[in-house]
Amino acid sequence: MSATLEPKKSLLSRMYTDLDRYWFANLWSAIREAWKVVGGRNAAATATKLAVAIIMLSCVLIYWLSYDQVVDKARVIVASTVASAIVFALIILPLKLVRAPFEHERAVLAAKQAELDTEKENALRTIESRDAEIKAKNAAIVNKDAEIEKLTWPSNRPQIIFSTWDQIPQSHPSAILVDPTVAGHYLQKGFYLSNDGEAAHEITVERFEVEDHLWAASAQVPRIEAHGQGFALIWLGVDSLPIPDHRKWDLLGAMARAEQTKYGVSMYRPDYSVPVSVVYRDGNNVWYRSRSAVTYIRTQQRLDFGATTHERCGTTRPS
Repeated sequence: MSATLEPKKSLLSRMYTDLDRYWFANLWSAIREAWKVVGGRNAAATATKLAVAIIMLSCVLIYWLSYDQVVDKARVIVASTVASAIVFALIILPLKLVRAPFEHERAVLAAKQAELDTEKENALRTIESRDAEIKAKNAAIVNKDAEIEKLTWPSNRPQIIFSTWDQIPQSHPSAILVDPTVAGHYLQKGFYLSNDGEAAHEITVERFEVEDHLWAASAQVPRIEAHGQGFALIWLGVDSLPIPDHRKWDLLGAMARAEQTKYGVSMYRPDYSVPVSVVYRDGNNVWYRSRSAVTYIRTQQRLDFGATTHERCGTTRPS
């Protein structure tokens, strides 16, 4: 009988040891769960897990042991339960008390963060709205610029071109014959101007320098019709001093002398050029300027014009 009881006691001893280990494992798990509660987990869930673990332990003891043995071990079970409750209380309650201010501060910070996020979203919406307004205004400005460009630089604007230098037309009211007995030979000379666009008004060849102290000026042409031709008188002046009539209109001779003065008499000297320009306006009082260069062609004894460029000068007559 005793031999039979000895193995049973050894078995029970091992069971107690295993159960104690199991209980301590559950207690350690409960402690870890308690620490997680401090990190934000639900305290009620942890307490429930601990209670379930204790109940399971009691059931196992009742199942494996007789009731009397359970009663004998009740002191150990009660002591263990109380100890676990004390440990739980010692861990949870102080930590909860310590954590309470931090949780409040965290809640305040979370509320402030939410408020900042809301303000950020509102600011972003405001920025997007203002960007849309700016884009709309820029588009309106672009459209206005296009309208202004169309009005001040229309495709059918007047475009004055320098054509030739020659004597005054016979029909010109200022035409003077060199010799009354010789028909068709007139004293005055100037620039023939062509208009590649709509009608031009108040056309004036701007004063230009032929050489040092020698200038050429022009009379204003009231109007050149659309795609028509006009004539501008060109005369010479020496720093506002009078020039005899037979030399006053001789721009070709003045250019030839200026060429020799600048380049000498070498056979291979370059052609001599000076810049010229003409200003005029259209019917909307928008002013323009056309620029070119008049060149003395020595080998052909004539004046020629280069390419003409055009520019817009606004609604004020350029000085």
